[in-house]
Amino acid sequence: MRKSLFYAAMLFATLLTACSSDDSENETIADGKYEINIASSISDAVTRGVTQGNYINTGELVYVWGDVSNAIDETKDGTSWFNAWQLTANGSNGFTHKAGDVKYYPGQNQNIDLFAIHGNQLHFTAGTTEFPTSVSHTIYTDQTTTDAYVKSDLLYGTLKKQAHSTTTIPVTFYHMLSKIEIVLKPGVGVRDADLADISVNLLNVKPTVTFAPKKLTAEELATQGTRANLLTNTGNATSVKFTPTKVEKATDGYGTQYSEVIIPPQSYNGTDFMSITFNSGGLAGTTLYYQLTKDLLSGYVYQFNILISPTTFTLSPTVKPWESETTTRDKDMNKKS
Repeated sequence: MRKSLFYAAMLFATLLTACSSDDSENETIADGKYEINIASSISDAVTRGVTQGNYINTGELVYVWGDVSNAIDETKDGTSWFNAWQLTANGSNGFTHKAGDVKYYPGQNQNIDLFAIHGNQLHFTAGTTEFPTSVSHTIYTDQTTTDAYVKSDLLYGTLKKQAHSTTTIPVTFYHMLSKIEIVLKPGVGVRDADLADISVNLLNVKPTVTFAPKKLTAEELATQGTRANLLTNTGNATSVKFTPTKVEKATDGYGTQYSEVIIPPQSYNGTDFMSITFNSGGLAGTTLYYQLTKDLLSGYVYQFNILISPTTFTLSPTVKPWESETTTRDKDMNKKS
């Protein structure tokens, strides 16, 4: 998987409402009057690379829960309006629902809260599963395909106190996991041909998170620390395989294409982070190990420009958020002696 080298601050999906009513603002709205329609968009920059660069991929599922909000009868505020509404991305910024499974805004001029999850191991029963207190999500340990990369991602979005509307309603989704981007370049003593057949793995990756979604506002969810508190990293450490991106020695800089890997947020304390094994050329049989001292944070992308030579190692790293937060964080990855 490869991506154009520009980044996101924020991933968001857009919820639309459609109606043909000329009701006045003061009219009491009946239940089942306004249908809810959902469309997705990834805006401001490409946050998921060419893969799902502008929308959620065709066939991917999103589950949405709705609660009554700001009810005239305050005893109903927070009452469940619908559970686990299953939507399928159509690949062109929209979603489809199951036949006949239409959802409407609550009546009596009540608002609605919406909570949406996109992941690969949700195991919800459409229309039945109540808002979950805990979700187990495991990344793919072989992310050499686009499908495995997409299904390793975990997104959560909320919108609270939304009145029925005939205009576009933005619901902000956030990446809950971390992304690694890597490009390799031959340095002194390494030929282009030496990188023709290599195996690259991320090491000591805990592949599973327990996600405990809360009914937060979008502003609360925008804070990295808040998202981190919703995640618990579990599972035995393993390796994650991916297809490396390489540039030729004569290339000015590192080009604009990077390999992409999704992993749960976790800490590396000088432990092995990456291995590069040469399977052909003059370095055949050689494996380089690199160590990392860094906390990988929820919603951040970590980019590694790696210049490889048999005896020296040069790293030009950057760290950018998927969301709109700014950062001056850097990292330290060293060649293991």
